[in-house]
Amino acid sequence: MPLQEYLPVQAYALMLVIARLGALVFLLPGIGESFVSSRIRMMFLLTMALVVSPTVMTYLPTVPPSLPELFLLVFIEVMIGSFFGLVGRTLLLTLSSAGMILSFSTGLANAQVFNPSIQGQGTSISLLLSVLAIMVVMAADMHHMLILALIDSYTLFPPGAPLPIDDMSLAFTRLVADSFEMAVQLSAPFIVFSLVFFVTLGVVSRLMPQLQIFFIGLPIQILMGFTIMIAILGTMVEVFLRYYEDGIASYLVPG
Repeated sequence: MPLQEYLPVQAYALMLVIARLGALVFLLPGIGESFVSSRIRMMFLLTMALVVSPTVMTYLPTVPPSLPELFLLVFIEVMIGSFFGLVGRTLLLTLSSAGMILSFSTGLANAQVFNPSIQGQGTSISLLLSVLAIMVVMAADMHHMLILALIDSYTLFPPGAPLPIDDMSLAFTRLVADSFEMAVQLSAPFIVFSLVFFVTLGVVSRLMPQLQIFFIGLPIQILMGFTIMIAILGTMVEVFLRYYEDGIASYLVPG
């Protein structure tokens, strides 16, 4: 018997929406963090799927005649949702990458803690900026933009159409490069400070060889690093939010 007789239209539409939206939810900044309960994420996913499915019903194709074609369709939907989730996650980790550079510039690179955002060890400053990035993105409702971008993706990537792997790979590669560039720009004051500071230490060590320069230099480096971070943290967050908004807005359909 045809597959259409076994799979009601409503269940089929909900399944396709969950496939695309679910991949995004489990990577969504804030909701998709590892410290958030899986039950909460599943409840959020089901709620969003019930809200979104009526609005995108017209974009969904008819039920495939065979089970392999259905699996292929679901796989493509998961890949599209994962792409948008990785876009949001990469943009979010920009501030974390800046924190890694900042840690090396301030002498705190060895202060390692577990960072749940990257599922591994990271510096304490990187963890602080990661949590700060999640907080400001959620407070500014930027996660809503990512969900809207996924809904708009039904016009950019219609279900059942071939997956544009080349374009998605190129876009993601460009995004990673831009994210690292922005991280370097955010941490530029610390890079300049580190360069000037170590040049000064080198000159002092040459002028006074008997001075234990590292016992004096390291506390000063940490103190000056925290002073600079306190002075420019607000500007860093503002620039990061603008970059995050522009990155998500590029995937929204105009109008």
